[in-house]
Amino acid sequence: ANVWSSAEGATWLSLARKELAELDERLTRHLMRIQSQNDRVLEVVVKSLESKVAEVMSKQPMTEWRLAEMTASFKGLQEQVETLARRSDAGDARFQKWKIAIEAELRKRSEAHEKELTKLSDGLHQLQDLPAEKRPPSPLVCSLDGSDGLKSTLLATLRGSLDEEE
Repeated sequence: ANVWSSAEGATWLSLARKELAELDERLTRHLMRIQSQNDRVLEVVVKSLESKVAEVMSKQPMTEWRLAEMTASFKGLQEQVETLARRSDAGDARFQKWKIAIEAELRKRSEAHEKELTKLSDGLHQLQDLPAEKRPPSPLVCSLDGSDGLKSTLLATLRGSLDEEE
């Protein structure tokens, strides 16, 4: 059996303690370096975050002002669109009134022209019914100055023939 003597055991124990002390010292230095690096990294990150937060905080009033300005601009544009819509609606209403008025006027004139044509047609029928000797000369021959002259001549002829019948 290999038994160590107390002097050998003490030497080994002294060596182990010395190595453990050196290892402890190396681990402590290594931990101190890691802690120091960690502190520096943390300081850099914190400073970066602080500067970013400060930048955001400094820009916040400008951002809020821009937001308020954009909100006001949007409201202004919305009011303008509403005004344009009202104007457009009013214009459409006026257009419809004008359209109705013009259509009514055109109907009225068309009816008046139809009545005149009916009178002229009736007058021509009455002239054809008259004996040849009582018929006036042809209005087409008497009036070469246009349709108004023709109409006037025809109406005068009709009035004359109607007066003679009475």
